[in-house]
Amino acid sequence: MRACTFPDHRYAASSKRIGRFTTLSLSVTFMALLAACGPNTAVQKRSGLQSQADSPRETLKVSLPSGANWQAVAIWGDDVYALSYPDDASMVGALEYELSAFERGSGKQEWNARFKLSSSLSVYYTSIVATPEVVLFRSDYTVAALSARDGSMLWSVDDNANSMMLLGFDDQYCYVFSYPSTIKSYALADGKEGSTWDFSNFYLNECWMGQTGLRFVCSGQSMSSGDELIVVALDSTSQSGPQEIFRAPYYGYDSNSLAVGPVSYNSSGMPSYGRSDYVAKVTTGVDSAEIEVYSIAEPGAEPIWQKRVDINPNDYYSSAYYAPKLLLSAGIGLTQQPNSTGVLLSSVLRLQLLDFSTAKPFWTSVLPINDYIDSIRSFGNRVLIHTRNDMGSDRWYAFDRDSGELLWSSEQSSSAPTTRSMAVHGNTLVRLTTLDWVQGELLIDTLP
Repeated sequence: MRACTFPDHRYAASSKRIGRFTTLSLSVTFMALLAACGPNTAVQKRSGLQSQADSPRETLKVSLPSGANWQAVAIWGDDVYALSYPDDASMVGALEYELSAFERGSGKQEWNARFKLSSSLSVYYTSIVATPEVVLFRSDYTVAALSARDGSMLWSVDDNANSMMLLGFDDQYCYVFSYPSTIKSYALADGKEGSTWDFSNFYLNECWMGQTGLRFVCSGQSMSSGDELIVVALDSTSQSGPQEIFRAPYYGYDSNSLAVGPVSYNSSGMPSYGRSDYVAKVTTGVDSAEIEVYSIAEPGAEPIWQKRVDINPNDYYSSAYYAPKLLLSAGIGLTQQPNSTGVLLSSVLRLQLLDFSTAKPFWTSVLPINDYIDSIRSFGNRVLIHTRNDMGSDRWYAFDRDSGELLWSSEQSSSAPTTRSMAVHGNTLVRLTTLDWVQGELLIDTLP
């Protein structure tokens, strides 16, 4: 252990080697949090998790059957599910899909079942989420439930050609956002419509769920002033309707604003959201960025944390992805500060974890890579981050949430195949990779 002194800050540094990587973890009294990323919404806190005694092992690789266009993956307990549709030009637009189930430990295929959507609208984006009894399917215009035992269609709903987003689920209901201003609940068992929450005074762009209670957070604009970014939260137990968290000009003369929510994974340009009780506002000007973090439980209150970050006009990033950014998950925030000089090292990725319950940094860690953070997911005592770079390759890292220790990292992928979808349950991470969408492979890892 060696203490290194920097102006106004003292760091305690230690190194650890995992695979071919040496990481440097630092405890820090304070370090400027940087931000910039875009909005984010819908993975839930789950029960019935696998035993934490599962020991780490080599990645289990499962080659998927050919003749299919592989789209998404989900996991619950010992069952892994993969979604595809036929790789047949004659069936383009037929809206026929196939759900396949695999055994988590061996990768053996258990069953597969085909289903067809009733909607006549073309589909670009699909995803699936597993629950104990059903696998929830979401396309641009449809949400459906399939049996987790045999893949048979149980029910499906659409909303008169309005786009739909699956936000999450609990023991009884799933929660669905219908563009432009409605959230509805549907019973998992039979699809019966439950409650409806109306945001009729807003055009909403994105929604996600809070971490505690039944709260919804949405960003968009007011119908009366479309040039303003507005973030509102709705507590399902309240009769007062959506409550404003903050508003800001979308584009000003010399600044612009965006909302940052809990993106847990980006796939094909369509983010999957996690759950968080916090939302951030980032206002970027010519020479600085103002970062504010708000609690959704206190609409109208002052930010719980804020920071001004000076921007050097001579700084250059190959794209906005590499710029300093903030990502949210549950009750934490993670920042990246890449490719800076004069702080510690150059050409590295610096990460800092902030606990919003105390508004203080947990830890800072340094990875000797030239990647950027794509998404973050916090579960249990782990933080899972996904990184990408301009060459199209990606990598996954699991950190101890409390200490910042790097527990595991995946192999560095080449530019192809690419990760199309991912899912986590307990200490199991499942990734779906494809080459041109049709050469599919499941990668199943047991995290330490």
